[in-house]
Amino acid sequence: SQRGHGDASRPQSGYSASDFAADLASFMDVLGIEAAVIVGHSMGSSIAQRFAIDFPSRTIGLVLAGSYSTTKGNPGVEELVGAISALADPVDPDFVRSFQESTLAQPISPEFLN
Repeated sequence: SQRGHGDASRPQSGYSASDFAADLASFMDVLGIEAAVIVGHSMGSSIAQRFAIDFPSRTIGLVLAGSYSTTKGNPGVEELVGAISALADPVDPDFVRSFQESTLAQPISPEFLN
């Protein structure tokens, strides 16, 4: 299991994309995999990209899903982030509760939502 996820240990450091990319290289070493197509989703896409940068000879290709980029230097994105940040409460709590109840087999407790 990946560091910090599930029942894995939760050290105070070692959570950078470079750290996780190195973990992937070690995992591939254990399995005897020289090179592979690296697939990443969301945060995993950043790790996959870092892996390709740090271990180019071990990267046959990349598949990135739900990837993201920085907001730095993009005036449109910075304006949107500023507008959203200025909202007092952008999501109605009643909507959150009703949506959550309709999508989960085990609802989140009201204490957690508050």
